[in-house]
Amino acid sequence: MLNFLERKEDLKDSVGLEFTYARRTRGNVKDVANLWELGGGSSVTELLTIPITMKKVELVFKFHDFLEDIFFRTCSLIILLDMTNLDEVWIVIEKTVDTIRRLIENLQRQDLNLQTRMEEKLRLRLEKYDSGSLKMCTPCPIPITIVASKYDEFQNFESEKRRHLCQFLRFLAYCYGANLMMYSSRMEQFPKLVKNMISHFAFGTVCPQGYITDHNKPMFIKCGFDNLEVGGTFNGMKKIQFSRLEYHLVLKTLWEHLRLSIFGESLSLVFGLKRYEKTDPMIDPVFKEPSIDNLVEIKRKELENHIRSKRDREAAEARAAERIAKINPDFLGENWKKKQAHYFINKDSVEKVKTNLVANNITYQMRDVNPQIFKVRRRRDLNGAITINDINNRYLSYDEQMQFLNSISQQYPNDVKLQKLGNSFEGRSITAVRIGDDGSNKPIVWIDAGIHAREWISYNVALYLIYTIVSQPAYRDLLNSVQLVVVPNTNPDGYEFSRTVDRMWRKTRSRFTNSRCGGADANRNYPFFWGTQGVSHSQCSEVYCGARPQSEPEVLALTNAIQREETRIKGYIALHSYGQEILYPWGHTQRTYPSDVEDLIKVGRAMASAIQAVNNTEYNVVNSGDGLYPAAGASDDWAKSRGIKYSYTIELSPIDDYIGFSLPEDRINQVCREAFQAIQVLMIEVKSKFGIKHSTSSVSSPSAQSSLLLKRMRTTANRGFGRGK
Repeated sequence: MLNFLERKEDLKDSVGLEFTYARRTRGNVKDVANLWELGGGSSVTELLTIPITMKKVELVFKFHDFLEDIFFRTCSLIILLDMTNLDEVWIVIEKTVDTIRRLIENLQRQDLNLQTRMEEKLRLRLEKYDSGSLKMCTPCPIPITIVASKYDEFQNFESEKRRHLCQFLRFLAYCYGANLMMYSSRMEQFPKLVKNMISHFAFGTVCPQGYITDHNKPMFIKCGFDNLEVGGTFNGMKKIQFSRLEYHLVLKTLWEHLRLSIFGESLSLVFGLKRYEKTDPMIDPVFKEPSIDNLVEIKRKELENHIRSKRDREAAEARAAERIAKINPDFLGENWKKKQAHYFINKDSVEKVKTNLVANNITYQMRDVNPQIFKVRRRRDLNGAITINDINNRYLSYDEQMQFLNSISQQYPNDVKLQKLGNSFEGRSITAVRIGDDGSNKPIVWIDAGIHAREWISYNVALYLIYTIVSQPAYRDLLNSVQLVVVPNTNPDGYEFSRTVDRMWRKTRSRFTNSRCGGADANRNYPFFWGTQGVSHSQCSEVYCGARPQSEPEVLALTNAIQREETRIKGYIALHSYGQEILYPWGHTQRTYPSDVEDLIKVGRAMASAIQAVNNTEYNVVNSGDGLYPAAGASDDWAKSRGIKYSYTIELSPIDDYIGFSLPEDRINQVCREAFQAIQVLMIEVKSKFGIKHSTSSVSSPSAQSSLLLKRMRTTANRGFGRGK
């Protein structure tokens, strides 16, 4: 700041928020302006709470409203951007302006008169904007000047890069209602120009004149003197139509495109994900104090030791897991709420496991679950037809499932079409059942089941859904507006292995070279934040995420099929067990939610209410990451990331850890009926928002049950909702 003041002081770097002043004498009249300089980068913008206070802002408007030129004698902001450091350009301006907005909004809530006065001044400041421009512009609440510095280096950029960067800066200034000018401390004409601009803001002197938009010259554009038509567009900007609320996203998108496509640099801003932001002022070069540097070095070494210790601990845990794997227990890691871990072990390993538990001072309980397991290990002669009675009362083999699908497609050829999505690792067909005609504009609700092999009840729910919605005329109206796609067995290899060898097998059956372990957790293998949280990269782990995203042929088949129709798919449910929960994204992290989370909660609660209406069974509606644990690479997260509006995982009954995955066969029908009602709620919601409209003469009227569910959904929507569990 001292560069622009006639002060005989030594220059120094600003390391935080520093105050100085400027004086101007006209005859006997002396005037003083308060100047605050924020150094240290965007990480210290919270210090702006010191100069921007109610007292200072009120004084500004109280004593200087009589001045005609509204560009000066108010709180004003000058942002200096380093055009040679593209990583920081967007971060600096976004963080600074966002902080200013928040502080001003807080002051306006304290004094509505202040808000009125500021809005009037803002209107005057933008009076040169046409009405169309004002619809797009969301200006900073106080006058702002963007100073693009280091012009001496910037002018050495290639002409095309200068042109694109200048167009972006013009659009940026246009949206923020800002002045725009270039600057270099090494070129004589610039310091005087900036000094005159500061004098204009501080003392009301004549604003520097000029209008330079040529990217081959140092730009100078006053607020209101530019527009998109005159200034040209950034890669077809005038063709982009967006509202005031969207301008910020457009700016971010343009900046990312500029840096990636024009300058060819690595992106530090990733649209839709958490972006880079400097949060540690210790790494800023302006903080060069030995005591701080020494402290940072100490902490850095502590962090390195911690990381090394953590790696050693994880390696030891992995070795321990391998030793346990040799004993061959099966870890059930789904239920952490009670701070308990559940294992299934074979009878030959009981004494070894007991010895290990006692040696590590771990309390335990053991139960014999053989009665439940062997009760459901019954085989059937395939000569007989598979009926709904079979689905309601026992768990079918894969071949029986396929027999049922073939039978129902032959029985209802106009309503049911079978579609092969691909093959499993061992060559079994992964089959989708398409219910209802394939209207090009008809929305789709997609249901898949059994991605975890041991979750047998999910397969039966999917089969029950197919039979019930096809066989009962009451659902004809629903199918006229919404197409249902059901994949009843997404992991056939694992399922058959769980039926014949290892009842508690979870993963696929893919095999790896040089490894005694096989299979991957297919619900950690989807290409969305793959391999980050809630997974293991050990092939022997129950939550092994695979060698790469979509490494499992089952997952590849499913994702390819969904992507082919993702613009039509409006609802997605992955059927799992157990826990009696309806889970919504995001699950790859905690306390992070989609922008339409309230819609997800509303419909989720309506599904839970429909389930409870059947037999008073309670399902909780919770966020996947918050309610269970973070787990990256899951199907519902991936589906939501592909733009599918309603994406859920339903953890079916039971809730009892003792029964767990071995749900007794006499409870199959109840769980199927409950889940059917939840899925019907989602289909009705999709029909309401996206369904094809038919005349009343061409379709049958909705069933009384459907009408009741719609009424229940509307009631649920009016109860209020939040993000809590």
